[in-house]
Amino acid sequence: MLYSVTLIFCRQNMPLSTMIFSRLQWSNDSMEKAMSDVRERNMTLRGAAKKHSVPYSTLKDRIQGRVMHGTKPGVKTVLSPEEENDLVLCIQVLTMYTILYCRVFVSPMCCTHR
Repeated sequence: MLYSVTLIFCRQNMPLSTMIFSRLQWSNDSMEKAMSDVRERNMTLRGAAKKHSVPYSTLKDRIQGRVMHGTKPGVKTVLSPEEENDLVLCIQVLTMYTILYCRVFVSPMCCTHR
């Protein structure tokens, strides 16, 4: 799995249209190797990040335990993928029969599904 980081290159008072956006990508394997170098070979965080081409701050967060390695960024979902698919199917069936639905109707379906 590849992760990406957006870097913005700009000068002071530079208009948004002229800013240069660059995406750096790193693999899960590179991050694991960098973490291994820091833990087992006593390499510095900065040295391991540079050697394996991974972001220093991300490596630091994972080594210090702020972020669990292998987890996705963002808020955890309320429904599992299976539950979400069931809910989508239910809403699609309702729309086939032209039954109008709204959040007031769909929310209890989520709660009873859990």
